[in-house]
Amino acid sequence: MAKMRDNNATYGIRGKVNQFVYRQRYGETVVSKPPIRVAPFTEEQMQVHSTFKRASLYAKSITTDPAMKAAYQQKARRGSTAYNMALADYFKAPEIVEIDLSAISSGTISSIVTDNFKVKQVTVSIEAADGSLVESGDAVQQPDGLHWVYTTTSANANVSGNKVSITATDLPGNSIVNEITI
Repeated sequence: MAKMRDNNATYGIRGKVNQFVYRQRYGETVVSKPPIRVAPFTEEQMQVHSTFKRASLYAKSITTDPAMKAAYQQKARRGSTAYNMALADYFKAPEIVEIDLSAISSGTISSIVTDNFKVKQVTVSIEAADGSLVESGDAVQQPDGLHWVYTTTSANANVSGNKVSITATDLPGNSIVNEITI
């Protein structure tokens, strides 16, 4: 391991260049060979690697679509890129904040769903107490961007014991399901 001082060409350099690894330690540039991994990757490490690879592919696909890239860039914080925002979006599923069943007797189910970028779809399913599907369909996003409202298509006089399932999906395909028994 070599140490360098007062070398303007390598001042502040970090990372791998050719067959050398440059690190900054206590104000000095340290040059060494790349580390050699001896232990095999664990199953959990392989899963994390695979997930990150899929996230990276998603983020790269976003940067090839000018409209999506602009949308992600607009939402990105200062100093960040559309790629970074898309990568973060891949790792964060939407969140169902609230489900309002107070108007279910009049045929309306409302929910508040958020995401770090955009919620793509909210689906509502109603199952009878015996487990049979009463109805299912997509909720409509309201102008405020937070509320999603589903209007029932069939009259269901006996709602007691029914189960309402709300599934929220974001652009990368992350989904979350919330179920409430009435």
